Amino acid sequence: MNDAIKIRRHAKATITNALVKGSGPIDDLVDMTDSKGVADNASVISVTTENAATDVEMVYVPDSEKDPDGKVQTCTATVNVASGNVGASQSAFAWTGYSFGGGAAAVVVETLPTDISADLELDASKEYLIEGSVIVADGATLTIPAGTTIRAKEGFANYLLVAQGGKIMAEGTAEKPITFTAENEAEAAAGYWGGLIINGKAPLSGASAGTIGRTEINNDFEYGGTDIADNSGVLKYVRILYTGARSSEDIEHNGLTLNGVGNGTLIENIYVAEGADDAIEFFGGSVNVTGLLAVNSDDDMFDFTQGYCGTLKDCYGRWEEGYTSTESDPSGVEADGNLDGKPVCSRDE
Repeated sequence: MNDAIKIRRHAKATITNALVKGSGPIDDLVDMTDSKGVADNASVISVTTENAATDVEMVYVPDSEKDPDGKVQTCTATVNVASGNVGASQSAFAWTGYSFGGGAAAVVVETLPTDISADLELDASKEYLIEGSVIVADGATLTIPAGTTIRAKEGFANYLLVAQGGKIMAEGTAEKPITFTAENEAEAAAGYWGGLIINGKAPLSGASAGTIGRTEINNDFEYGGTDIADNSGVLKYVRILYTGARSSEDIEHNGLTLNGVGNGTLIENIYVAEGADDAIEFFGGSVNVTGLLAVNSDDDMFDFTQGYCGTLKDCYGRWEEGYTSTESDPSGVEADGNLDGKPVCSRDE
């Protein structure tokens, strides 16, 4: 560049904690001169340089050919070429995605705690990692701001489960969706990680009112009950990628598993892609879903069991041309009234 800092034409500057970095050539570190007037003498500048240039220009001598009537102008401002100034923090601009190093922007990655027993709000400027079974406990709320990316380690045991009484507030936007995906997307495929499971207190089919079920992948966590309006939070503009897996015939992960979730929960604009087993499965409950796109689910696109009573609107399932399922009976919709085929109570009992 020409000058790192140039103050001229009677401007008065107070500059503290300035830092000039880089190895490229510059004329002057500080230039206080100009043919139309030098800087104000009351200026005070403190600057540290990591560049080889340390020149401070405080006297202007006019070019006789261009300014034959000019006079020598001298500035007596205080300029301190100091050491130890740190300048602005580059980390303060991490949210922009800009790379100061010339390569890919450094992303801060934090591992989610496996036990979320108190309210936790994430930071959209960071990425988060699911390693193990992450449980949002009864009474706790996990808040995920728009634009956040959450990655998961590879393996069946890596998943996010919202327990009964817990909440997830994941409110993305069309411009800034929330993404759940594989830690290593370049090598990811269906079944990379366990998926998102929400347990509520809404009714299930069963021999009596208030029937309780147990989560397939972890029987320690119950779901079901009698609260049709139970509220487990919000999912809006959420992408769920490379998930779902089967441990055995009766123990499976889906992209999004809704266990006894009540209609006080808001679920809108969900994208589930490249998942093993089902894109979405409802185990009872009463939650309504609007705007769901399921692409290349290995088993069913939309699966219902245990007496789900709710509505789906503007939902679209697609197997792309050439896609081949590994399952014996993949369906667009698979709907069961209950798990064991036995008579069940009505929702009015």
